Amino acid sequence: MSITMIALILFCLISCTTQNESNVQDGPVLQNGLSLQNDTSLRWLEDIPHNPEIDKTDFKLCYDEQKAIQYYRVNNSTGVKNIKSEINALFKSKYNSAVVKKETGLVRIRFIVNCKGEADRFRLLGSSLDYKAKTFDKSITDQLLSITKSVDRWKKDTDKDDDKDYYLYILFKIIDGKIVKILP
Repeated sequence: MSITMIALILFCLISCTTQNESNVQDGPVLQNGLSLQNDTSLRWLEDIPHNPEIDKTDFKLCYDEQKAIQYYRVNNSTGVKNIKSEINALFKSKYNSAVVKKETGLVRIRFIVNCKGEADRFRLLGSSLDYKAKTFDKSITDQLLSITKSVDRWKKDTDKDDDKDYYLYILFKIIDGKIVKILP
């Protein structure tokens, strides 16, 4: 198993623990300073309830919230895996490292994709390379979020899982303000 894969697994495990502890109190605090209300109806750790302060009002899931599946239960043909090269090219062409602070760490953007390939409920989570919580400068996170939101369709027309709503994430490894790796 590669070091990158081990780092990704550790980051996800630490993220889950951090969010679980946050939910016990007042709910997680997002990178943008907004806080989610503690929602005891969540089925799984990291379900993303609608927050009218930051989410689109016209974004709709195709099915009941309880039917949205987690990214690890989605067929490999769905989501970011089938457009990985396009995602990499998009960030390479649009992300401007010359105008950002020279920070290092990991930035995860997690969101939900409906059965039509539309995405919303974007949430940021940052950490240092040693997996300690970190708030990145807006010059980095605003760009990453804006570019991620600019993807107009997260599924290809050839997807076999077009009838599912699912959660997805993109993890950026940032070194001195430059994107050096995009996962998954």
